[in-house]
Amino acid sequence: MSEETEKTPDQKNSRWALPHVFVLLFGIIVFAAIMTWILPAGDFNRVTNSAGQKIVQAGTYHLVKAHPVGFFEMFKCIYLGMKDAAPVILFLFIAYGFIGLIIGSGAFDGLVAKLLRVVRGRMRVLIIPLFMTVISFASSTVGISEEALPFIPIFVGITIAMGYDAIVGLAIVSCATAIGYAGAFMNPFTVGTAQAIAELPIMSGSGFRILSHLAMIAVASLYTIRYALKVARNPQKSLVYGTKNEFAITEEELQKHPFTFRHILILLVFFAGVIALVYGCKYYGWYFTELSALFMIMGLISAILVGWNPNQIARSLEKSFRDISAACMMIGFARGILIVMQTGHIWTPSSTACSCPCPRCLSLPLRKPC
Repeated sequence: MSEETEKTPDQKNSRWALPHVFVLLFGIIVFAAIMTWILPAGDFNRVTNSAGQKIVQAGTYHLVKAHPVGFFEMFKCIYLGMKDAAPVILFLFIAYGFIGLIIGSGAFDGLVAKLLRVVRGRMRVLIIPLFMTVISFASSTVGISEEALPFIPIFVGITIAMGYDAIVGLAIVSCATAIGYAGAFMNPFTVGTAQAIAELPIMSGSGFRILSHLAMIAVASLYTIRYALKVARNPQKSLVYGTKNEFAITEEELQKHPFTFRHILILLVFFAGVIALVYGCKYYGWYFTELSALFMIMGLISAILVGWNPNQIARSLEKSFRDISAACMMIGFARGILIVMQTGHIWTPSSTACSCPCPRCLSLPLRKPC
């Protein structure tokens, strides 16, 4: 495909184009490295609270020996950023790849097609608040965040087939995930940690947070529905009008999509996995290692139920790994920004970190002091 056909009408008429995300991230890394030569290096004293965790002590900021980040060391920080973000990157590869097996089975397409056959006309927008509620509650209860990324392509394809655009599909997943964190009532990574530090009973104040969460879902759903209906009436009102989407499908394709007994079994496997995820996170403290294993099991069972052979499973995983590789590299580059600022001591993490400028400590940011 030529470069000309990939450009939107606005890009063809413009001499300026938004830089690639890798260019932006690298530019920020260079800027942060330059700032280590300009800004004073500093740190805070830390104390151990009653929960046994080290926290920053207010009013104890003091200057430390400067350690400007040079040209060669800046590139070392990019690698260290990728290394430091390795758990998140590897988990994202696994979650995207094996949930991709579930999505590739067509179970979600079939479910939505079934719902569209039940609710017709303007009532089809009810699918938006339905799935936003499900995803946001998953985010609010077990802290689903990166795990929701594999669902973006499927909802983008579904909303385009419904006569909307990719923004609607993205909003269903990303807004719902953000709502789950902002209005969380038992998220172990936010509410749980905060209540443990504050020595408050687990789930205290959950009534108010549940009401706040429901209010956020209502506002986000209404806003997304309003935009979706505007695009349905006039496609040129779309923020991505003229942009080709590789996940797009037609409404006829979606409507004709079968919803078989195998699809029902796959959805049962998925929901059983979600229940196991909730139980494991709440009672056994599951995190990336356990969740990765759970996603692998769910994906493989779903692929077997749909009748795929090992080579088909491997090819699906290969494609998913290719699709998510750019996003994973973005995470590594973004973490590189943090490593540059930590190395130059112009950003102080709230967790335990060593202010010693020795090479060992500088190469192991966010680790225990030497």
